[in-house]
Amino acid sequence: MHDSINEAASILQRRLMEQQPEVEFARWAVRMKPAEKLSGDIVLTWSEDEGKDLNCFIGDVIGHGASAAFVSLVVASTLLRHRSASVSKQLETLNQLLQMDDADLLFCTGLLMTLSNTGLLTIGSAGHPLGHLIDAHGHVKMVPTQWGPPMGLFDELVNLEIEQIQLNPGDRILLLTDGLLERAASKKSKNLPNSVSANLLRAANSGNLQTDADMLWILLRGLAGRSGPPDDQTMILLEYTGPTS
Repeated sequence: MHDSINEAASILQRRLMEQQPEVEFARWAVRMKPAEKLSGDIVLTWSEDEGKDLNCFIGDVIGHGASAAFVSLVVASTLLRHRSASVSKQLETLNQLLQMDDADLLFCTGLLMTLSNTGLLTIGSAGHPLGHLIDAHGHVKMVPTQWGPPMGLFDELVNLEIEQIQLNPGDRILLLTDGLLERAASKKSKNLPNSVSANLLRAANSGNLQTDADMLWILLRGLAGRSGPPDDQTMILLEYTGPTS
């Protein structure tokens, strides 16, 4: 019975994360490797307003295996149920959902962003490693510039900052979970140093997004190494290709 439940949860995870919207102004690639058959990492993309925007969520539930996977499914279904809400509202909704009095340190980090067809990016992080934005000139910066607390720890997401950034055609964003950051990340910020991310993104710049994603995946997994217990590893590489009529 236990194996059947795990298998059902695994199928649901795959189906949720494999659903991809169709938009004309962006392209993206996802790479995932669970530490076990079930993953506590979450990747979800969806579109509202008849394909005029792209929403992307990457998250990481504490722990591994079936318990983390169950929470990841609840988080994913909640996001889809509130899919038309603002970035801040959706993160706050998840925080309230995970606020359970009898939960044993149940929390989740998450980064949510909405990209419009004009290139306007709205992004917020609840305790999740920041994204790396590289422009057409090879300059890299962190987005957003700061994060709030993980979801599920406090009554409110204090200091949660939602930022807006105007992207230009060719700009790319790299999003990661901490399973890819444990050795290469700065201990203070838990993010890749800009010098490291810049070199990685420049090395993976063939112009073909899927090829570049494969190269980044190999390099990042090599940097992560095996310094500790296995952890779920997830990566998203997204590119804004330009405005649509």
